[in-house]
Amino acid sequence: MKKRVQGCVCKPLFPAIYYGAMATDITMNELAYTGCEVRGHVWIEGPEGTLLGIGRVELLEQVRACGSISAAAREMGMSYRHAWELIDSMNRQLGEPLVIKATGGRGGGGARLTAVGERAIIAFRELDNAFNRFVELRTRALLECVDSTTKREAP
Repeated sequence: MKKRVQGCVCKPLFPAIYYGAMATDITMNELAYTGCEVRGHVWIEGPEGTLLGIGRVELLEQVRACGSISAAAREMGMSYRHAWELIDSMNRQLGEPLVIKATGGRGGGGARLTAVGERAIIAFRELDNAFNRFVELRTRALLECVDSTTKREAP
C-alpha cells in the first residue's frame, strides 16, 4: 500500500506490526503524528569491531584535556582498565597509536594524543556532523510529508 501526496510517497514503514491480535501498517504520516523522528548513531568498524564511535572519541578528547588515562576515565565514569582496553583496541586496529603513555616517575606518568589521534577525532567529528545533518534532513522530509497529507486531506 503506497499513498502519493503532492510528490511524496508515504508507504508503510513497518508492515504487519502486531498490537495484541491486530495487525496494522504504520505509515510515515502516522509515525510523525505520534511525535516520532528519524534517529541514529554512526561509528567506524575496524578489524576487531568498533574502532571509533562517540564514546571512544569522547575518551580521546578527555585524554587530551586531562593528560592522563586514569583522569579521563574518572571524568567519564569508567574504570581505568576499561578506558585502557578501549584505547589499546583503537591503537591495535589502526596499527599506529592514537594515545601514548608516559611511564610514571617523579613527575608522574600521563598520556597524550598523537597526531593520528588528533586526526581521528577530527575525522570522526566531521562524519558524525554529516550524519546528524542527514538525520535532520530525513526528519524534515518526514514532517513535510505529513504536512502535505494534512493539507491535501483537509475538506
